[in-house]
Amino acid sequence: MEVLLFWLLSLLALTGAVLVVVRRSPVDCALALLLTMIALAGHYLLLHAWFLAVVQLLVYAGAVLVLFLFVMMLLDLRGTLPGVRLPYPKRRWFFALVGAGLMVALAGTLRGIGLLPSAVLQEGFGTVEAFGSLLYQRWLWPFELAGILLLVAMIAALALARHARHAKPGGEA
Repeated sequence: MEVLLFWLLSLLALTGAVLVVVRRSPVDCALALLLTMIALAGHYLLLHAWFLAVVQLLVYAGAVLVLFLFVMMLLDLRGTLPGVRLPYPKRRWFFALVGAGLMVALAGTLRGIGLLPSAVLQEGFGTVEAFGSLLYQRWLWPFELAGILLLVAMIAALALARHARHAKPGGEA
């Protein structure tokens, strides 16, 4: 039963990922991204990683996707995207075959170095305790540096927004 669920969730994730790339409407792309994220949460559930599945649904499928939709509605992209064309429309099948070949090569590489076969999971895998222990012991410095980088980006975004709001209409700041 787990193998059947794995392949079903994989098919849903791949279908959603392809739809994100090929659909023209940004809202359709966002909904396809939601399908992909839900399928990935299902994969986490199959791995008994309950915490990661909940985070996937709440943070990514919930908050990030709502943020994407909010920005799309704020920018009002209705009239801008229908005229978008692929740079090489007659070669799209060639690009699809190249992409599929790269996926096969990646899978072969992962299998060759032993990362693709199913691994034996450690006791407590996917729990909040195991996640926190790994995050705050082994990955503490990268976690802190990412937090500082996000803080600097937030301050820069606020400064740019404030500067744009107080800029004079004539183009002088």
